[in-house]
Amino acid sequence: MSDEAMKMKIAKQLTITLQRLGASIELLCIVGSYGDTQTDADTLDSLEQYNERGTCMEQIIAPAYEWKPTQ
Repeated sequence: MSDEAMKMKIAKQLTITLQRLGASIELLCIVGSYGDTQTDADTLDSLEQYNERGTCMEQIIAPAYEWKPTQ
């Protein structure tokens, strides 16, 4: 298994765990992007900012979108 494939499998399982613990959507996005759309350095930087400030966002550029499934 390649390193990238392993990172994606780890990120998937971490995301599931964090969802079960009620983690914020911002934290889920950081972890979910690990090994996919973010480099190791970007992921580490985002996590450090999140842990220091409670967010890794500089500013919010759009209102929050709340998805609700239809039945």
